[in-house]
Amino acid sequence: MILLLRFGIVCITLAITSCASLQQQLPEVKIPPERIISQNGYSFMPLNEKGWFIVGRDAYEIALAKRGENQDETFAIQAKPFMLPTFNTHEEFAHLIKESQADDINPQRFNIIKQEVTDYQMKGTDCVKSHLITEDNAAVKISSRPDNMLLEALTLTCALPIEKSIGISFIYSQRYYPGQGDPSFVEKAASVLNSIEFTDPQPPYPSTLQQVDSKSPPVKFSLSCTDRLGKRSTGLPLQIPASHTDAMQKTEADPVHKLAAMGISVGRNGSTKGNGSYALFKKDQNGAYSLTAVKPYYNDLYIEPNDFRNKEVLFVSSGLDIIAPAFASYKFVEVRQAFLCGSGSKRVTGIDSSDRTAYNPCDSSLTSARNTGTSIIANTALTVLSAGLNIVTGSSATFVDTDKEKVAGLVVNSELFECLKEAKLADLNAVKQP
Repeated sequence: MILLLRFGIVCITLAITSCASLQQQLPEVKIPPERIISQNGYSFMPLNEKGWFIVGRDAYEIALAKRGENQDETFAIQAKPFMLPTFNTHEEFAHLIKESQADDINPQRFNIIKQEVTDYQMKGTDCVKSHLITEDNAAVKISSRPDNMLLEALTLTCALPIEKSIGISFIYSQRYYPGQGDPSFVEKAASVLNSIEFTDPQPPYPSTLQQVDSKSPPVKFSLSCTDRLGKRSTGLPLQIPASHTDAMQKTEADPVHKLAAMGISVGRNGSTKGNGSYALFKKDQNGAYSLTAVKPYYNDLYIEPNDFRNKEVLFVSSGLDIIAPAFASYKFVEVRQAFLCGSGSKRVTGIDSSDRTAYNPCDSSLTSARNTGTSIIANTALTVLSAGLNIVTGSSATFVDTDKEKVAGLVVNSELFECLKEAKLADLNAVKQP
């Protein structure tokens, strides 16, 4: 689910702080403000303050931003739609939003200072309000100040009254240095959020959520699997087809052969920009992985896990014939036909440590070490290496490759396998139709 820190606030405000010339090209919000009514499905009233600019807008989403008292400080107002899993009660909706907001916070970048999530009553729909304050230890700044900044956000997340499969997050936020927060932050945020009114969306809705035909295989597969996950989370019985071919249901073969029997092969690395779907897995306290989300590729969005050591992402091709880990960052060595992993001096390993801050094969549980022989990494001081270890610097290099058995096991032992079986069976039935 796309909510607060994964998308928008940190990046979009750079448009207002980067340079004065860019700011002059942005449309400014009128004073006194007028209700913004041209968004598909909702409207709201901006604040009656000078200095607000529209930094991004289309028929479905909008972002306003304003500079603060110093060059690094920004305010932002955002509204963004996203696809919701199936839910039947307000309690289920609140649980979905609370869980997704927790997953969207990157613990390696943001230290949570305050996080309050409460129910919010709005006539005609389900809503949840949250107040979040985090310390951003990697804030992009204009100045050279070394201290961390705070990001505070008040968010109202609602299901669209007429279309409960679509949610909209409305966010009022401020990025500031400690001790410099706006004392009227809550009042101003409440003014914006309380002004929100929903309107009947005009079809097609929402085209920006999926830039592919709604009947395309990735979208159909993702929506079907999301519906299955929604039923599982609510305790409703799952409708598993009564009959499958022996290869799809009764085979006792290992996971790789089970997928092969369904016409699915396991690849080394899946696309992060391709026509297909992404399946997100999360590890529990016992070390077991479970499927938490399935989404089609759309709007340049690749699901990169914020906690990449406890989550895995698989790419499922549009034809449902290839599955592979969707590593966001890696260094592949053609000669070795493996991914290069290293630690220590960049001068020795040739690997920037920042490459390890994203979902990568070196930290994934879906890879295994390759027996590729002794690594030869040149070093001006000493070239004596043992299995890739530089004795002088302590730097090391190893090679890993995608473990097809591990990938297949993750699929077969999860809800994704049932989703694939249902989709494959539907394809077979479609072929049989005259």
